[in-house]
Amino acid sequence: MKTLKYVMAALAFAGYACFSFVIAVGAAIWAAPRQHFESFFFLAFIVLYLLLYAGVLRLVRPSRKGGLRIIKAIAGFAVFGFLSAAMLIPGDRERQDAAVPENLQYWSLPTGSVLSYVHIEADPSTAGEITTPVLFLHGGPGIPDLQGDARYFGRLAQDGYDVYVYAQAGSGFSKRLEDPTQYSVERDARDLEEIRKQIGADKIILIGHSYGSEVIARYMVDYGEHVSRAAFLSPGAMDPQDHSDATLTDRLDSAQKWRLYRHLLLPRSLFVYGLLQVHPDVARSFASDGEMDRRFEAVYAATEPALHCPGYHGHAGLGGLGFYANQTPQSMASDRSFDPRPLLSEKNFTLPVLIAKGGCDYLSWESAEDYHRVFPNSKLVYLSDAGHNLYQDQPDAVMDILREFLANGTGKLQGYEGRVPPDDFQGSARKET
Repeated sequence: MKTLKYVMAALAFAGYACFSFVIAVGAAIWAAPRQHFESFFFLAFIVLYLLLYAGVLRLVRPSRKGGLRIIKAIAGFAVFGFLSAAMLIPGDRERQDAAVPENLQYWSLPTGSVLSYVHIEADPSTAGEITTPVLFLHGGPGIPDLQGDARYFGRLAQDGYDVYVYAQAGSGFSKRLEDPTQYSVERDARDLEEIRKQIGADKIILIGHSYGSEVIARYMVDYGEHVSRAAFLSPGAMDPQDHSDATLTDRLDSAQKWRLYRHLLLPRSLFVYGLLQVHPDVARSFASDGEMDRRFEAVYAATEPALHCPGYHGHAGLGGLGFYANQTPQSMASDRSFDPRPLLSEKNFTLPVLIAKGGCDYLSWESAEDYHRVFPNSKLVYLSDAGHNLYQDQPDAVMDILREFLANGTGKLQGYEGRVPPDDFQGSARKET
């Protein structure tokens, strides 16, 4: 009985030590100034931990017996040492190298961005017939698949289009930014305008997937006169109050969630995520792009099943993802209040616009409907048997739709005009607040 009592006491002390550790880390991150962060943080962290663990336990339940005092001390030091090491020592996870596409090239832009891209030239037999190039913008942010997307959207070159597929700043083979607070949809839109100038096109055709659609919407607020056609595939929400992206994990089963959370709940990952909410630049100096990109690749691989309808699979094991490009714009340190919808509505665009939405998309139906509302000459095409990465689930169907849209606009497309989502739509009808 005495042994059992000591075991239970050790577990209780260890549990409270973990709680004290988490609270001390969070409070120290929040309180530490940006300048001299490291010295202030570690001092505050140690003091807070001792106060929370030793001080509170002494006040609430003083341990008069020598055995319990020893157990309390051992539990406190053991938890502190183990979690501190797990938080402070970088992992050695093997990086998933991105496949290098053929003919990889780079743009050096006046914005300071150095972006990697692939140019698929128009089929020589159709050269000169079409002068407006197609640019594809990937999702994420920070989740490019240059090789896969160049292979897929490059098929449009057979129809006479010059096709450009590129990795946005901070992802793929593109340069990582020294200051992660510079990652934003506004910067990506400015980069897109500089790309248009570099390729010498007055008009461009834009195809965006997920976050790429948000970049296009932001681009059209300032540079819409240069857009000939726009296609939004599983578009990300324009409404800053739409948080349906948080429902992604709802599409994972228990085993898949476990694989995800075992990456997310690592002490170092939690620490960097918490630090990113307050001081993104300090977070990057503490945990490098290379380290966090590797961790992000593992997280993305665990969430990948949620991006498809059951039975479909995308390109597993993507490499070259950008952690800070993805997480900083979503952090508390970033301003996410801009809403492009009123400005887009005021411009009353008449260009043809395609919106494609999959029945297994985790994003809200309203996120796609918003694009339908602000672009009068738009069609919302519904593919019931496709997920968020709908052009991977239904590649031939999506390509046929894109080709029809590029050739003839929206006139012959079968659009969904219902005021409510289709009965078989599996996502949320409205935004998640």
